[in-house]
Amino acid sequence: MKTIQTFAALKHPNYRLWFGGQLISLFGTWMQITAQSFLVFELTRSPAYLGYVSFAFGLPSWFFMLYGGVIADRVPRRTLLIIAQCSMMMLALVLATVTFAGIVQPWHIVVFVLGLGLANAFDAPARQAFLIELVDREDITNAVALNSTLFNMSSVVGPADYKPSLMGKAIIQLYKGKIPALLKGGYNWVDVRDVVKAILAAIPLSLPQQKFIIGGNWKSMTELGMAVEKVGGKPCPRLMVPFWTAYLGASILSVLPFIRKDDQLFTNASLQTLQHSHRNISSDKAARILNFQARPFDDTVRDTVEWFKENKMI
Repeated sequence: MKTIQTFAALKHPNYRLWFGGQLISLFGTWMQITAQSFLVFELTRSPAYLGYVSFAFGLPSWFFMLYGGVIADRVPRRTLLIIAQCSMMMLALVLATVTFAGIVQPWHIVVFVLGLGLANAFDAPARQAFLIELVDREDITNAVALNSTLFNMSSVVGPADYKPSLMGKAIIQLYKGKIPALLKGGYNWVDVRDVVKAILAAIPLSLPQQKFIIGGNWKSMTELGMAVEKVGGKPCPRLMVPFWTAYLGASILSVLPFIRKDDQLFTNASLQTLQHSHRNISSDKAARILNFQARPFDDTVRDTVEWFKENKMI
């Protein structure tokens, strides 16, 4: 019964088509983003140029996404989506043509990404609003939740974070009081030790073609800050900022790598995951077959902070 409720929106044929199409589209989008970043770096060998590309993609959203939302409420959303998606397809075709012809230049990629960002500024609000036309009113919440699963689901955190990871850096900076404000989003946090235990439990069972979802606990950034505060960290920031300011800051920092002594704590990709991450990730199959059980979130944060202290990273 729980499984049926989890995928309730998929009983609608139009939503199934939409969900499958979005899944394929997002795979292609991320492949394209990765490839174009690799291509511009191959052409320029310049980290700054990677920042220019990221900035060019985000720039149209700041100026046109609000207008995109207004237009999505005044014209047929299906028509707007078709126009936006066809524009993206033509841009990708043009870039592929000049690349395979061997005449591609770095500025070509910047112009292409600028156009892609402009199309996305109208596509994103229309895509979100279009869901209400695909499912019944009682399934809208489930449709939104399933749509969120198209983005990254979980964030792994825990002790033995030597590098440390972006999540580890967030904990360190929260502990030191170096993060002045937070965002309203959150992640499904899963302890790295629980992931390892699940993998070790699956190995002797010899389960070919079996896939398991290893989820943890969805917690907001405020809840993370409060958990860090409980184990001796600085007071959790109370100031909340809108996502558009974070996207703006992430893009600006990516353009100015020479002012950074370390990796960015938040990138456009991590902000997107933070904003859209699914709150209800079911690990029922892993619990049933692998005896998986996620440990309490506060225990993970406490152990992680203690490990950072022992290794003089805090």
